[in-house]
Amino acid sequence: MSKLNNEQLLTAYVSSGFNLSETAKALGVCRQTVAKKVQTPEFQEQLSEYRNTLFRSSSQELLEATTKASRTLVKLLSSENENVRLQSAVKILNLSADFTTIDDLQQELNSLKEIINEE
Repeated sequence: MSKLNNEQLLTAYVSSGFNLSETAKALGVCRQTVAKKVQTPEFQEQLSEYRNTLFRSSSQELLEATTKASRTLVKLLSSENENVRLQSAVKILNLSADFTTIDDLQQELNSLKEIINEE
């Protein structure tokens, strides 16, 4: 296990789709070695950091695409196809309702936090 560092393991583990056997094969070690190493707190922490970084990166990409997607929905409101206009309008209204709900929940959460902090 000493010859297998966490960085190599993480790369192989992610590349194999989190498959222990494929990871072991790619690294030229036995499956039990990989299974033991994957269970260590150090590796689990590194895996968690990797997932968090990946999530933040993906979230940023989606956030940046939001404006473009919004413009597309607004343009579709002018479509000659009545069904496309309807679907676009419904989608915009649903998204607006979702946003309003999330905003309301955030305000309620903030109010609860204030109450808790006062006690």
